[in-house]
Order: sequence, then C-alpha cells, then structure tokens
Amino acid sequence: MTEIMQTPDLLAAGQVAKQNKEQQARAVIENFGRQDKPLNAKQALKAAQEFESVFLGVMLAPMFSGESMKNSLTDSHAEQTYRGLLTEQYADTITKAGGIGIADHIYRELMTLQEIK
Repeated sequence: MTEIMQTPDLLAAGQVAKQNKEQQARAVIENFGRQDKPLNAKQALKAAQEFESVFLGVMLAPMFSGESMKNSLTDSHAEQTYRGLLTEQYADTITKAGGIGIADHIYRELMTLQEIK
C-alpha cells in the first residue's frame, strides 16, 4: 500500500527543492572564478539561465502571496506549497522562452571573465 504525503511533508519537500536549486545556481556563479578548468559555453549558459530562473522566481513570488490570494477558497498549506511550485515553474518557463535578458548578460560576462584569465 502506498502512503500519501501529508501537507507539511509536501511543503517541506517543495522548500527543499527550491533551496537546492537556488544553492546550485549561486554556487556555480560564486565558484566561477575559482575553478581550475574554465566552463565551456554550454555550462556557462546553463548557469546563467539557472540564475535568471531563480531571480524570476524571487520576483514573481510576491504576485502570488498578496491579499487577493489569501482570500481564495482555501488558503491551506497544500495550496501555499503548490503556489510556490507554480511560481517556480512560471520562472522556468519564462527563462526557457527567452527570459528577460538577464541570462544573456550573465553568459556574456562569464565568457568575458574566462577570456581575461
């Protein structure tokens, strides 16, 4: 028999996934200059896109946490969890569709920094 995850478990799982993604993007950017081997173009682009996705997620989050959302039919923990996951998916989708230009700038800067070394 399979067990159904309880709402606090889902909330915790969603938060852990979001924190992991943020930490990975931050680590790639922070450790960029300290790496022995330079990133190739594909790795640099992926790091830039992950950074933009995390940035967009942070910027979009307030849109879904305002008073209008609190007056929804159910303001349960499950809804809050899925709202956070939905915001993260919006950010990923926007980034994959071309984003708002942050990834392009970061990518160019990463590649420029590698050429200087």
